[in-house]
Amino acid sequence: KGKNYVEVITVIICIAFAITATIPKDTTFTRTDLEHLDVSNYGLGWSKEYLPMATIENNIDVIYEDAKFDILEGKSQIQLLENEVPYLSFQMKVEEKTTLELPRLHYLGYEIVEQTVDGKKEIPYTESHDGLIQIEVEESGTIYVDYRGTNLYHVFQTIRNVSCLLGILGLGYYCYRKKQTSTKK
Repeated sequence: KGKNYVEVITVIICIAFAITATIPKDTTFTRTDLEHLDVSNYGLGWSKEYLPMATIENNIDVIYEDAKFDILEGKSQIQLLENEVPYLSFQMKVEEKTTLELPRLHYLGYEIVEQTVDGKKEIPYTESHDGLIQIEVEESGTIYVDYRGTNLYHVFQTIRNVSCLLGILGLGYYCYRKKQTSTKK
């Protein structure tokens, strides 16, 4: 009787893992009642471990819904089109080569593409002095920013999904074999 509980719990855990793989990444960040707190004074549990060091050292407060762009060098006009974290799109009218700081924390795995009259091209990005994404734009166009994840992330996600599938299939086969042996007796 106790083995049946183990099997049921194992199936539930495998299903839970499979479901988490299908959850969309439409996470949005909004202001909270804790906004007035100086998060940089708190340790783990306040998401400090996920922030780039420059963001912590410079005490940068990133509020995604404000979508504040900083032009570090050059001259351009920016019009925000969409700001759904982690997705961001905006139009730029570039008068001279512009170095721009985007309202997104610097992480590996972002894809930044510029659509111009000449077509699409990927824009490389670096970490700004404040720990945010920094890009250089030379011509006018629409820029799309999206977090796709790193290649290593995708590899481990695939390994997790295959492992869950094999676990479910293995459990099903085990239950089938157990049932077959019990009916033969």
